[in-house]
Amino acid sequence: MILKLVFVGGLRRVFGGGIEIKLGKKMKLRDLIEVLVKKNHRLAEVLDTNGPKPGYLLFINDVDYQVLSGMDTEIDDDDVLTLVPVNHGG
Repeated sequence: MILKLVFVGGLRRVFGGGIEIKLGKKMKLRDLIEVLVKKNHRLAEVLDTNGPKPGYLLFINDVDYQVLSGMDTEIDDDDVLTLVPVNHGG
């Protein structure tokens, strides 16, 4: 079981298609972001422990994280997080 972080639009050029990480246990979104930023410091350009920075949308299994439990949303292996720049184009 592996969590996937997928990048679309212009983020794909910066980060590639995505990152895969084995969690092994559930964690809150804010804690996961902290782990991801430590692994790849460039992610701090688009994410922090308050959520995506202005100009970016974050979806968990195709649902906006704010519709779920926000930064307290429980994340587990097999979840797919998608980071989308607002100016993603078509």
